[in-house]
Amino acid sequence: MKMDMVFTDWTSLYFEAPQKDIFHVGYSRSHRLDRPRVTVGLSMDGESGMPIRLTVNPGNILDMTHFDDTVRQVLPLMPEDAMVVFDNGAYSTDNAKLLDSEGPVFVTRLRLNTTDDKFVRNHKDK
Repeated sequence: MKMDMVFTDWTSLYFEAPQKDIFHVGYSRSHRLDRPRVTVGLSMDGESGMPIRLTVNPGNILDMTHFDDTVRQVLPLMPEDAMVVFDNGAYSTDNAKLLDSEGPVFVTRLRLNTTDDKFVRNHKDK
């Protein structure tokens, strides 16, 4: 696998079990705020569709926080000219700066605000 394009996404899984250790009540896409959960980050190779990394964090962790753990595991596997694709739930200025400093370009959807607008203007030629 070349891994010149990596798709990454996060979700949460809830459990019909008591809250303990890594299980934490947190944001629920399935509207089950009463259940303990974990968050899962999956990275896959863009060409083959093969999973390359899976990260698991407590259920009260936001995607933009989980991003750091997931991406730091994938970056060493990627060539310098690689691209990371992720949704806007994981986007933050800090995450953009991380990718900017580590080398790979990225594609995401932005919530355009003043800070993001400035970042985009500074990177429009990349």
